[in-house]
Amino acid sequence: MSLNFIFYSLILINSIYAQLQSIQGTKCSPNQVITKLTVYEDGAIEAECNKLPCGAAGKQCWQNQTSCRADSHTFSGMKWASNGQSVLLRCCSIDITKKVYVGTDLVSLGSYYTGGEVEEKDRYANEGIEYDFVSNIRTEQLGFFLLNFNFINNFIYYKIVFAFI
Repeated sequence: MSLNFIFYSLILINSIYAQLQSIQGTKCSPNQVITKLTVYEDGAIEAECNKLPCGAAGKQCWQNQTSCRADSHTFSGMKWASNGQSVLLRCCSIDITKKVYVGTDLVSLGSYYTGGEVEEKDRYANEGIEYDFVSNIRTEQLGFFLLNFNFINNFIYYKIVFAFI
């Protein structure tokens, strides 16, 4: 009986470990933000960091957060929580003066969200460059919800992005 218990325990541990490893590894450097998040068909997640064109990010970071504070933090890395159903975030400080809500997007299993510099035809205002990045993420039963920010020089517009898996 104890050999069966050990065998099944090892299988369970291996399964949990494989799931935990599927999104670890991405942590943005100072003055970088996550501009692309891919949710693969198998549920693995990949985040990509790029340089923030103005303002400052990453002077201070907090590990194992359930969410990032929208007013002063940005999502900067993640790992699966021990329950295997939710993610724990790495949240870092971001220093940009103003933020404005602009909408909601959906990202489904097998697809991705890409931010970065916004093309002129898609901008909300004519005040300078605009830049989209993922600022927060959380899991729900249906998938991932991403809070996305867009900023024009030091004026940020933000929108919520949903990623369902």
